[in-house]
Amino acid sequence: PGIKWTEVLQDPTVELYLVEGEIKAAALAQHGRPAIGIGGVWNFLTRGEGDESQPLPDFDLLRMDRPWRLVYDHDAGVKPDLQRAVLRAVGMVKEHGGRPEVVLIPDLGDGKSGVDDFIAARLEYKRFLSVLTSEQPAGRIRMV
Repeated sequence: PGIKWTEVLQDPTVELYLVEGEIKAAALAQHGRPAIGIGGVWNFLTRGEGDESQPLPDFDLLRMDRPWRLVYDHDAGVKPDLQRAVLRAVGMVKEHGGRPEVVLIPDLGDGKSGVDDFIAARLEYKRFLSVLTSEQPAGRIRMV
């Protein structure tokens, strides 16, 4: 069936996932979760006038006023530069009226585990979803 992106993009009640990488986005999409893959934690930004960073123009195509799951690889929870990128992405989503929630994937032994690794290696997509759907206050960081 696939994801009906036209409907997803117009409906602000549909939660979007922002993940590090196109393969990770595909892994979530295979499970019916609309996901946008970026090439790295900082790649939601581009250089604008005056060399100032600003969100990619692609984000203008989205309704940002929705729930967002910002799903990051394990190393985003331990490396300061990556943590700054996560906070910047959270700020961007909030600035545009979105409701972000950060999800950090646990280390599966390589120090860089992502959602695709978690789903494939552990075959624990149901566990991943159970963490996402458990009752927690908005704005919390979740460890899967």
